[in-house]
Amino acid sequence: MSRTKRVIDALKASYVSLAIKSALRIFVTPFFLYHLGAELMGMRSFIREFLNYINTVNFGIPTAISALVAKNIQPGRDPQDNPKILKMLRAAGQLQQLIAVIAFFIAIIVAIFLNKIVEGLPAENLQMARVYTLLTGFVIALTLSSGVYAAVIKGLQYIAQSTYYNIINTLLTTILGVVLVYFGWSLYGLALAALIGVLFFFVLVRRLASRAGIRLQLFRPPLEYGSIRGLLGISGWVFAASIGGMLSLQSSRVILGITPGLGMVAVNKYSLLMALPMIIKTQSNRFAILMRPGLTQKYHNDNANDGASKIISVLLRFYSFISVFVFVFLWQINGVFVKRWVGQQYYAGDTANLLVALATSMFVFTFSYKMLLQVRFEFKRRGLVSLVNGITNFTAALVLVHYYGIRGVIFAVLIGETFIALPWIVMYVIRTTTGGRSVFEFIKDTFLIPLLLLIIWVIIGVNVHYYPNTWFGIILILLIVATSFFISGWFYLRNDLKRYDLLRKFF
Repeated sequence: MSRTKRVIDALKASYVSLAIKSALRIFVTPFFLYHLGAELMGMRSFIREFLNYINTVNFGIPTAISALVAKNIQPGRDPQDNPKILKMLRAAGQLQQLIAVIAFFIAIIVAIFLNKIVEGLPAENLQMARVYTLLTGFVIALTLSSGVYAAVIKGLQYIAQSTYYNIINTLLTTILGVVLVYFGWSLYGLALAALIGVLFFFVLVRRLASRAGIRLQLFRPPLEYGSIRGLLGISGWVFAASIGGMLSLQSSRVILGITPGLGMVAVNKYSLLMALPMIIKTQSNRFAILMRPGLTQKYHNDNANDGASKIISVLLRFYSFISVFVFVFLWQINGVFVKRWVGQQYYAGDTANLLVALATSMFVFTFSYKMLLQVRFEFKRRGLVSLVNGITNFTAALVLVHYYGIRGVIFAVLIGETFIALPWIVMYVIRTTTGGRSVFEFIKDTFLIPLLLLIIWVIIGVNVHYYPNTWFGIILILLIVATSFFISGWFYLRNDLKRYDLLRKFF
């Protein structure tokens, strides 16, 4: 199967995943909000976000493994023919098992001291919160334990199968969670449902990796000490980038939760405001993620590098356009969506929504450039810049949250992306990817049309005041925005679509 076909199949699977997960999120959130209340919903978001910091202790191993597999294991060849890479995979798997144990131990400590960590945690909810923390920590440990197998699958470009496994996991977890909450299990039920779902996924990804010829046998000797150093030479910088990401937008719930006067209600408002943007951000970045293994393989095995350079140019043009669409879409849709979805009382305000639209658009825009650094194995630059970016965001959020609340933590993200990511990642990639053209010509070809579209939509948004309060009105705005970008996108990208025959391959 060709690289393009694998990417298209994976993209189709991701659309199915998006539709299912979005529908589930839309329908079950009001249900959980009704049965749990704002306090427990906020507590759930806080605990999950706090424990997500444990994911950083994987030292970037899954991303490094995915990159190494994509670069060194060629399609159609037996993986056993490359013993050096297999040793690194075994070393990664053995190290990951140890990390999983450490992660669960951290969750135990968090559960013990939860009442000292969380601002204003009611005494009657303390036991349930602790049990939820322990079970969620165990879920994260299982996820870390299976991380090497999932990374191998991505590196081999068997992404569609993995996505369908994730869909089944999501359906199982959500349906079981709804049933258990309905029968009064509250956060206990949600944690138990997540545990059952991750166990199911754990078994499936290991079987898929085994069928692909990767049999690591992690618990059999020897321990691959000699390969760990080479592995950490890549994954260490991925680890630094992960910490930076966690300190950016993902730390906002934690900062809001520990700030006096805000607490779980503010966490809940922020979580609801970010529900749709996170779906859009994840799905917008999906195409770049799916392209990364094949593009890595092509970049390092194409001696002339002409084919890879052309694909990179198209990718950057595509994402400059998509980032403008994401901003306009969220600016016009997200606020009215949240108010219609859960009610005005849970809405964080129009200014916060505008800042969220800007921040999400910036994340989408810079992600493709960060991904290209990984393709070129420039992990050190990405790691250092992302870490500095995250520290900047986190520090600014700690200061601004006291004056501006939710708006402050979102604005902090824009500070880091604008003054750190743009000059040190975006401009660097542009300067090294011009393909013989001047930087000015490259920027004009890549950004002029998206910039004009942005200006037009800002003028429209400022002067046309239409705030629907029905689902029909929201869908009408959605159709208008989507249609306008579909038409303009066709004219902007039609030559690229024809060159790679993407429409026929996709449909």
